[in-house]
Amino acid sequence: GKYIEGYKCWTLSEEYFEQHFPGMPLVPGALMLEGMAQVLGYLILVSYKYEFNKPGYAFLSLVHKAKFAKFVRPGDRTVFQAQLEILDESRATGKVKVLVDGEKIADAVLSFIISQQEIDEPYKSRLFEYYDFITQDLQKN
Repeated sequence: GKYIEGYKCWTLSEEYFEQHFPGMPLVPGALMLEGMAQVLGYLILVSYKYEFNKPGYAFLSLVHKAKFAKFVRPGDRTVFQAQLEILDESRATGKVKVLVDGEKIADAVLSFIISQQEIDEPYKSRLFEYYDFITQDLQKN
């Protein structure tokens, strides 16, 4: 299957650490899950265009077997490793692992529905602006 890695360095200056949790700042599990979905969603977007020669937009539809084994704290650098398992014209499924210092912190199996319906402006421009920004340092192989 197709594979991608994404990275996130968590800093104490991020707002949510003030409330999550005072005196013991931890990365919220919902943000970890969002990171997993973003990385796998990007892989689906690129793979779909390559596979079917048309745009397809992935929308998270189901979270299977999400497990959070350890805490992520400010100062940690997470590696999101996503592997695409299933891709057809209407759906996609993949596995995502989150690592810190080579140790598995969390994992999940995520499913997406895929729409070929065009995204309205300004949302489409923002989506591709976001993906261009997060992939600006990727090297082409």
